[in-house]
Amino acid sequence: MLFEFSATITSSFLTTFNDPLAPVGSTLHGSFSYNLDTVSQFGSSYYFDPGTADLSVFTDEGFDLMLDNRVTNVAPGDTTDGFTVQSFVSEDPNGWHIVLDLMAPDFLGGSTDLPTQFLDSFDSAYVSVYFTDEFDWVRSIDATITSIAPEAPQAIQFAETGTASMTDAFTTVTLSRSYDDPVVIAFVATENGPHPVNVRIGEVSGNTLTMRLQEPDHLDGQHVSETVNYIVVEAGRWTLDDGTIFEAGHVDTDTLSEQGFDTVTFQSDFDAPPLVFSQVQTINGTDFVTTRQRATSKDGFQIAMQEEEARNGGTHAPETIGWLALEAGSGQSGDLSWWAGHLSGVDHTTTVLSPAHGLDGDISAIAMLSSFSGPDTAWVRGDMDDGGVLELSIEEEWSRDTEVWHVPEVVDVFMFDTAGTLSGFEWDQIL
Repeated sequence: MLFEFSATITSSFLTTFNDPLAPVGSTLHGSFSYNLDTVSQFGSSYYFDPGTADLSVFTDEGFDLMLDNRVTNVAPGDTTDGFTVQSFVSEDPNGWHIVLDLMAPDFLGGSTDLPTQFLDSFDSAYVSVYFTDEFDWVRSIDATITSIAPEAPQAIQFAETGTASMTDAFTTVTLSRSYDDPVVIAFVATENGPHPVNVRIGEVSGNTLTMRLQEPDHLDGQHVSETVNYIVVEAGRWTLDDGTIFEAGHVDTDTLSEQGFDTVTFQSDFDAPPLVFSQVQTINGTDFVTTRQRATSKDGFQIAMQEEEARNGGTHAPETIGWLALEAGSGQSGDLSWWAGHLSGVDHTTTVLSPAHGLDGDISAIAMLSSFSGPDTAWVRGDMDDGGVLELSIEEEWSRDTEVWHVPEVVDVFMFDTAGTLSGFEWDQIL
């Protein structure tokens, strides 16, 4: 966690070429951070090792110092609680030091945990900055802390949406940012070709994404150009300005649906079962493959792969599946307007979803089967017109038999402006 503080300088022996770098009465700004992991006890004090967490100060006049927060300790007492952050363990005869001390009755509430909130005022609240040598302390600043609070988190772009036209040949898409651990969800949003088809991800590296259309193996594999909508998300837990939760991750599996399902557990605290989208991210096995989901709850969901029906009782090489879970609702984030919801009763016939919830202009969508009422290999196919009306149907193939009808299922839908970015906060920024 990262905290910011301000302090009024009460004494200063810090100058350069006779110009004060920390005048008395001016403000000393600072910040410190720590984790909550390693703790040891000495008497009534509890010492935490924050690792390489920062402890820094600066002034408007140009003084700037950043050190490692070496030790943080809490000391709940009978009459007064103490809290200290310091940049050293033992006196270093040749170096800068920063020490921050807070004392007030019962501000720790009897807890030996590191605080995540601070009082508006303390009996004693000061910070000392000084340089020592083998002779004496020189160049020092003392200041009284006037405010301390968690740093306001900064929203960052964690996802983007877009559309691309592609055939059965790999198409390269240049993304607006580079991703360290991306999750890609793609959706065929047109019906230009009569054969069943889905999207296969080739590679995601930095700011480059490759993908192509893949027909089931019993067909000739050639397919005309279709429009594919996609979303790329940095894996992790994210929260939008309005509190909407997004979580993205990966799971490695070789499980086909006829063998069972793997369980994925959410790390986020969803209030209700979220929408879940999934996509095979690798090509370890070249056979046609898609994903199926079931049993979504607020705690997690189950997932498996499906090959075409004639081969789904066999085996498939282990693949990495990317998944995205998000809360139903609507809103604006970054430069993107969006709507997300569950649709019941979608089958092999056409279900029409008209644009709504404030979306207008160019609209795109991704959709995913989230139930498993019918076990045949299946996925959702879309067809969207220029007015933003989305037609959805469940698509099967005829590798084992000629019927392609499918019982009603629940489909999760995420509609958005054609291309844009989502901005939010990392989960640990808002704890």
